[in-house]
Amino acid sequence: MRKIFAVCVLLSLITFDCFSQDAYFVNDTWENVIKLSKEQNKILFVYLYSNQNNCSFCTELDSIIFKNSTIFNKLSKEVIFYKANAELKGDGTIILERFANGEKRTPVFIYIWWKENIYHKIYPKSRNIDLEELLQKTKDEFAKGLERRRVIEYYNNKCPNGRLLN
Repeated sequence: MRKIFAVCVLLSLITFDCFSQDAYFVNDTWENVIKLSKEQNKILFVYLYSNQNNCSFCTELDSIIFKNSTIFNKLSKEVIFYKANAELKGDGTIILERFANGEKRTPVFIYIWWKENIYHKIYPKSRNIDLEELLQKTKDEFAKGLERRRVIEYYNNKCPNGRLLN
């Protein structure tokens, strides 16, 4: 009986891991996901998608790219994944308004590092997406952004009356 139970549990875990990419995306409100990202000091990966316009690219991302449990397990050590529909009223539209600068196209990936108040937005153009490579490019962009911020702060501190840069 124990063997049968163990096999059933194992099969359910394998099935869950293979067929549910949503298992890696936090299923909570935007405010709670922000709080979680800040508390854990992790980069927040936001995937904004569209269902209403039958976005075939979004469907393909869901069915192929986001089923790679090996990548998700590896990246989840430093990234929190969040997914929202950009066309429905609620979190998706709030995120799109705040971070997409008026652009309404989907899909879009937004990486946010709350500790430094910096984000990087990517509109995927190819179906050959490597999430690890995208994360590394984002970290590089974060580093550039932080360096630019330091330069601006340096000049503003040196010239407090006549700010050189904003």
